[in-house]
Amino acid sequence: MVVLYILLGLLALIVWLLFVRVKVGICMQEETRIVVRYLFIRKTVLDTGKPQAAQEPKEQLAKPKEPEKPKKKKSLRAILDLVRISVVSASAPVKYLLKHVSLLNIRANILIAREDAAQTAVEFGKMSALIGAGVNTLRQFIKVRFQSYQIRPDFEKKEDSYQISLDIAIRPVVALKAAIQFGWRFYKKVQQEGKDFGKLLKMEGDNP
Repeated sequence: MVVLYILLGLLALIVWLLFVRVKVGICMQEETRIVVRYLFIRKTVLDTGKPQAAQEPKEQLAKPKEPEKPKKKKSLRAILDLVRISVVSASAPVKYLLKHVSLLNIRANILIAREDAAQTAVEFGKMSALIGAGVNTLRQFIKVRFQSYQIRPDFEKKEDSYQISLDIAIRPVVALKAAIQFGWRFYKKVQQEGKDFGKLLKMEGDNP
């Protein structure tokens, strides 16, 4: 009975972990920083402002060259089939992902500046319309939540500046379901067309 309780507890923990959101934080200013957060785990994926430590070249002993194995020629027909089937199979999973992806905590401060006031005013109008249309289009596909948003002209500077930060949030169970759905649709499509699954993945075959 104790083993059953332990198994049920582990199952409940796994289900809970699958429903906890993974957040990808993006901050763009002069540098770009991308941080992935999940529960108490925090991993910086990209930080263009952080200086990279110079690595000293390591001395490597000269190894005798081994005879190169002849590489199998990739089939153009197989490559095109792989791309076509992948695109068709990904349509439904991608739509499902977009319905469950959220853009949260968006903060945007954009300053438009040009060499003279007239150019600044014209460019400000264009950018305001473009960004507004882009946001409205984006809201038709995914959830978008702003915390602060400001775009304004700057008649004193001569270059644009911006500060943008946001979180992309998705639950692991959603990504898992989309991956399974894609794999199943891909496999069924390959079977329907009577193609060799292994050769298709390896892009092997005769060129047309």
